[in-house]
Amino acid sequence: MEIHMQNRKKGFTLAELLVVVAIVSILAAISIPIFTRQLETSREATDLANVRSAYAEVMAAVMIEDTENEVKVVKLKQKKEKWQSHDPVTIGGVMHYNDQGDTANWIGYPVPGGECEVSYRPDSGVLFNWKSGKGTGGSEQKYAFNINCDVHEPLNNSGILEMLGDNNNFEIDSNCTKSNMLPKIQAKIEEDSLLKKGTWAYLGDAKDKSK
Repeated sequence: MEIHMQNRKKGFTLAELLVVVAIVSILAAISIPIFTRQLETSREATDLANVRSAYAEVMAAVMIEDTENEVKVVKLKQKKEKWQSHDPVTIGGVMHYNDQGDTANWIGYPVPGGECEVSYRPDSGVLFNWKSGKGTGGSEQKYAFNINCDVHEPLNNSGILEMLGDNNNFEIDSNCTKSNMLPKIQAKIEEDSLLKKGTWAYLGDAKDKSK
């Protein structure tokens, strides 16, 4: 008796293929955002390292009075505005939050294709100026205030130090809106003064007029 063996090849059914496609789609939907966040975190880490390196170079130039190298510009690699993985960010002892606004040592925030100009001001110290890069299609960030203004002048001209008399220590914070001393200082702040941006506070000794 002759027995004929037939080899039958079994393939995937349409339902099985649809299940595989669905599983792959779910895995992709989960993994792609995670990968994108990790990639942006890596870019931010690179930018922070480069800006910190520029800060060290600027401060070294200041110490040896090398005026040609007291300004460094770092091109940013970030693809998103502000910081995604750090809030606040600290560079060179300067701490700044995403939504804090401009301060004496920090202007603006990172933008895609932007840059950070690191410089030094004798009256206020290091300045991190974050702005859009030239030729990237974005507009250059402009700041209509004087970063070289004397931030102590409004306090000195307000008459508050004379009012405090023999009080040793005092603190006047721009966030303390109920303070009766705050309006006197605000009245002496020029429109282009750095104190118009962000928050500030005066700490000192009323007896020592130099502080």
